[in-house]
Amino acid sequence: MVQGPQEQAYSDETERLIDHAVRDLVGHAYERSLEILAAHREVHDNAAKQLLKKETFEEDDIEALRVKIAPQAAPLRAAAE
Repeated sequence: MVQGPQEQAYSDETERLIDHAVRDLVGHAYERSLEILAAHREVHDNAAKQLLKKETFEEDDIEALRVKIAPQAAPLRAAAE
């Protein structure tokens, strides 16, 4: 660990436990993101094809994609208000 002008406020064991917990959280988040991407691969591929044709997405286009991925979630417009 790189030490600054302050003394270490916790033991090496605590530092190891924190490091391990953070690595576990990041690892689980990474694995979950891969699962989500794989589960919705067709939607992502279709979105890429649409973007190649249109070059931009309007809010309605994004909302239509969101509904395909998370139909039970609140609409984006409602979340932004």
